[in-house]
Amino acid sequence: MTPGPSTELRYSSRWAKWWLALLCVFVLSPFFAAPFLGDEEGVRIAIPICVPATYLLLQLAFNKRHVIVSANGVRLRNRPFPGVTGMSVRREDISHCYVREVVEYNDGQEVDRHYLAGVETKKSGIQDITGPLPSVVTARAAAYEICGVLNTHATAAKLDVRPTLQTASPTAGWRMAVLLWMFLFLGAIAVGAYWELSRNHRSVDPRTGVRPL
Repeated sequence: MTPGPSTELRYSSRWAKWWLALLCVFVLSPFFAAPFLGDEEGVRIAIPICVPATYLLLQLAFNKRHVIVSANGVRLRNRPFPGVTGMSVRREDISHCYVREVVEYNDGQEVDRHYLAGVETKKSGIQDITGPLPSVVTARAAAYEICGVLNTHATAAKLDVRPTLQTASPTAGWRMAVLLWMFLFLGAIAVGAYWELSRNHRSVDPRTGVRPL
């Protein structure tokens, strides 16, 4: 966290865990390699997929989420590569501040436990504000600090900090991001398939003896 003016807080953390970028490279490496393998059919299918894949990889590898908390609400932006998970929550739409506990397991064994502070909207949507924090005490201190800034609004009702959430659904921004990337990749696959089918219906150029791309 970087302190700003007395009525503003700024938080910065990684947008995604670093290993997601490595996983993305592993899964998409056949598509990135296709143009270098001399397979014309593979190139026409791979190139449309590589466009959104490259942008996703850049987001996973380099993006940080920047959150600004002020009396007017919460603003979240992802930089340097913008994405759909950037959003704003107006002060009048916030119900309360929270602390939530996140526990990750691998083969039934706990591998990580951390805490996040954020706000819940009146429509039961949640928006994490801090990055992962090591203890519930640290997270509750951050939640009270966030609540204090939001409560400087001149007319809105005062907020409080609710007890620790043991489980919580993904934030709306993440659900939207997953759906958008699904549509982008399905669209890219459709473009590649159309490119290949249209090329197969083209006649061989009599002057060169080659079927055009």
